[in-house]
Amino acid sequence: VQRRVRDTLNVHHSRMEEITETFESIATRSSKDQCIRFLNSFWSEAGSEAETIYKQHQKFLELDRLQYNALPEAKRPEEYCEGISLDEFWSHKFLEAHGKPLTAMEFRTEFKKIDYNSDKRMTMIEFLLYEHKQTVEELLRRKVGNISPELAAALAAYDEVSVELKKLEKEKDRLRKDSALPGVKGKTAANQLAQLEQSELPPDVKKAIIKAEGAVKRAQKKTGEEGPIGGPTPGSTWWLNRDVEEVKKYKPKAK
Repeated sequence: VQRRVRDTLNVHHSRMEEITETFESIATRSSKDQCIRFLNSFWSEAGSEAETIYKQHQKFLELDRLQYNALPEAKRPEEYCEGISLDEFWSHKFLEAHGKPLTAMEFRTEFKKIDYNSDKRMTMIEFLLYEHKQTVEELLRRKVGNISPELAAALAAYDEVSVELKKLEKEKDRLRKDSALPGVKGKTAANQLAQLEQSELPPDVKKAIIKAEGAVKRAQKKTGEEGPIGGPTPGSTWWLNRDVEEVKKYKPKAK
């Protein structure tokens, strides 16, 4: 009897290690990829909330940047690199930003439910599982279709667009800050900012957008569709189309 119990416990332990290892392979991907994986796995339950998840991801990235800025200069990398998790302080801020005002004690209670791997950090996949009352075990049980190479290339191309747009926004932020300075420097920065906001997109941004639009067309051609790209990965499809819409906000309007 003891041997059977021991064997059962060993099997259970081995299974938990396998679950944890597989989950870590998801939780260490980019936060965008985590969101897409969640949507692909739970489209029937959460597909209607895709826009909310997209905006939650944008807020996550915003706080990730603030998290970087808050680090002592000696302890942070010279250049910001998009992270995949928020520490407890910034996780609390994230929950508050999404209608969950919590006292410190309440937050600790809820955070234990979120923090699956107990590393005192929160990834997007951990938050989404918590928010939608799903489990890691159920996530891993869900069969996710293979994303087509064309769709994967299109998603990657829009990642490049995002990088270029962030560079553009960073430059605008610098000019806004400098435009508040007195004298010639402030006026020069204000003029440069006005020109940047009224002119066409910089060449690097336009090049990235053209490349991404070409990747989308190839993915559409592969599936034989002219509209939204179909396939077995609805979350990936939805996210790509949403990225396309987001980029349109930056394209100059026809005169």
